[in-house]
Amino acid sequence: GDRSYWDGQGRRILAAHLHAAALGGKTMHDVLGWIADPEGAGRELRQLLRDSPQPAFAKDAHHFSTMNDRTRSSISSTIMPALGWLSSPDAVAATQPADTGAGTGRAFDVADLLRSRGTVYLLGRNEAHTAPLMAALVGYIAREARRIASAQPGGRIDPALGLYLDEAGRAAPVPLDDWTGDAGGSGITIVSAFQSRADLVDGGGRPGRRRSSTTPAR
Repeated sequence: GDRSYWDGQGRRILAAHLHAAALGGKTMHDVLGWIADPEGAGRELRQLLRDSPQPAFAKDAHHFSTMNDRTRSSISSTIMPALGWLSSPDAVAATQPADTGAGTGRAFDVADLLRSRGTVYLLGRNEAHTAPLMAALVGYIAREARRIASAQPGGRIDPALGLYLDEAGRAAPVPLDDWTGDAGGSGITIVSAFQSRADLVDGGGRPGRRRSSTTPAR
């Protein structure tokens, strides 16, 4: 019953740490270290966030580093699964910029993907520790596509974007119950496949299943 509360707290604190990493040119391994040792990271985070245009992030990071251990542990436990992919060398390499020498390709541009009618293939196993990274990439593509669509006449992207998500509840658990309501109006088609109705329920919850227009195959 408290899951939504802790999820909200985890997103808020992780966002502050990601913002600090972006400002300071840090890596996701730095973010992981900060979450694991919030008291030790307090000074560095304050310095990185001192000149942030978003002062709320500095307050959130400071609050996290000074709160009581029990509450902080609950928030950390909520965040850590989202960073589990850092234990996979292949997943880490896939996130590195090409100019570091460790990366696997050039910088990813959603606008270029749409203009060129390109295709992104995401291949993954049923591994819980990499699913958050896969979901983050799918979410980034969908979010950027909607942002681009909002600037177009009629609010639709052209060419359209198709998201064909097999095993969506396992490999890339994105919030389909939220997306399916208005994605079509932006020129985004979503086709998702699940092994069973249970996968759909587990991924979106029963309320999410009722809101979603997705129909599991029989």
